[in-house]
Amino acid sequence: MAIPIYNNNNGASLNANANFCPLVVGQPPFTQQATGQNSAYLIDLASYYFAGGSTGVATVITFQELGGDGTWRSMASPAPITVANSTNYNGIVNGPLHGLRVNISNNTGNGVAYGELKATVRMA
Repeated sequence: MAIPIYNNNNGASLNANANFCPLVVGQPPFTQQATGQNSAYLIDLASYYFAGGSTGVATVITFQELGGDGTWRSMASPAPITVANSTNYNGIVNGPLHGLRVNISNNTGNGVAYGELKATVRMA
C-alpha cells in the first residue's frame, strides 16, 4: 500500500537562498546500519513542479536527499535547474529515499513563484 505526501511551502514563493518543501518519512531506528536491515518507510517515487518567477532568471534549484544518518546531501540526478523567467519545470525523482527537499541558491529577483514536491510512501 502506498500513501501520498506533499509540500508546497504553504503556497508561498521560494525566493530566498534556503531549503524548501521537505518531504520526510520515518527515519531508521539506528543511523548506522552494518547488517543491511532497515525498518523505516521510504519514498518510492516523487514528482516536482516549479514555476519560475517573472524576474527569477538565474535562480538555481538543487535537489537534496536525506541520508539514513540524518544528513541532507545534494543529488546529481535530477540535475540542478537554472530558472528562466516565467518558465515551468516538472519531472520525476525515483526512490527509495528517506527524504527529499530542494535548495534554492543564487536567488535572483522573485526566484521561484511556486514550488511543489509530491511523493508516494511505500508502507509494508
